[in-house]
Amino acid sequence: MVLVRNYNIRQKDGKTFITLTLEGELEMIQSQSNGRFYATVRTCNVSSTFDENIAKRLVGQSIAGSLSLIHISQ
Repeated sequence: MVLVRNYNIRQKDGKTFITLTLEGELEMIQSQSNGRFYATVRTCNVSSTFDENIAKRLVGQSIAGSLSLIHISQ
């Protein structure tokens, strides 16, 4: 499950839009340098078409799915 943790009002090129801060579930990750495991939670910000009232209502709600590491190379 993914939790909507917060929302942010952003501006770019003179336009205002809303982003949602999403938080995934607890994960255990193994360090590549020392082999030890540590706990982490992935977070990300996603652009939306919502207005502020809808974004406020979404905070605290869960969404089916997961956040995974995506590597984008150029």
